[in-house]
Amino acid sequence: MNRHNNDVSLELCLEHIIDSHNPIFDAFYKLYEDTFDPNVIEPKERYKMWISSTKNGKHPFPYVLVVGHSSSLPDKIISFTSGNYMPLLDENFKPTQRAIGAIGHTATLEELRRKGYGSRVLSYFETTAKKLTEERNKEFIGLVCEAENRSVGFWHKSGFKELEDVIYFQPPLIFDPNTGERQYDEVQENLVIKSYNAKKTLPKSLVRNIVRTMYEYWCVPKPDGYFGSGINGDLNNPVAYENARSYIHEVVFKKFENSLSKIPGGHIKLKSKI
Repeated sequence: MNRHNNDVSLELCLEHIIDSHNPIFDAFYKLYEDTFDPNVIEPKERYKMWISSTKNGKHPFPYVLVVGHSSSLPDKIISFTSGNYMPLLDENFKPTQRAIGAIGHTATLEELRRKGYGSRVLSYFETTAKKLTEERNKEFIGLVCEAENRSVGFWHKSGFKELEDVIYFQPPLIFDPNTGERQYDEVQENLVIKSYNAKKTLPKSLVRNIVRTMYEYWCVPKPDGYFGSGINGDLNNPVAYENARSYIHEVVFKKFENSLSKIPGGHIKLKSKI
């Protein structure tokens, strides 16, 4: 049996995974499976496709997977953060000269939590997202994440802030492949942001574009060939795509926008404390 002393710091190697044939990829997927609800787990092949399409320059919003591992635990990774580099979209869904790093998942081995490993890997994700932005000659405006109530404290400690009085919803992610009807309702979550351009407030227009970008890239089902030639899409026909996209942007986004309209002025306050 492999054992390690939880009181002894492990030497952490930080790595950006750009090839799914890397043996560390399998260790990442094992920690991912062990950590999250089986109902929301994406198939391993989908992650491989995201990594491959990013490597080949076909992914419109490149997938980013960074891990922390140690030679003391050869068959495991200690922590990972995954998400996407996203060019910020404007109100017409056109890419701008700004970009965000959107965090989808982060996890650390249960026995090694609260020791700073997760924070170091998260910081490396931020560094990687900034590098991708610089390579594309865009302005990096910060990190964003959908946070459950129980995790908000971690995000505050990591430099993220909540948007005061904003009601945010994660849209449904599964739609009937033939009709585009949602398979479950949107879920209220906390939108947390680590902004490089603001200390106390953010313009409403910027917040709208951040959420619009996340919804379009993450939530709207993708058609055939979106991630590269020969890669099948999520739904079976144009009507299904239109129904799904319309629900996300015309119903869920409007609910979010309605909460913005109730906030006076053109800026939203950032909450820096739990």
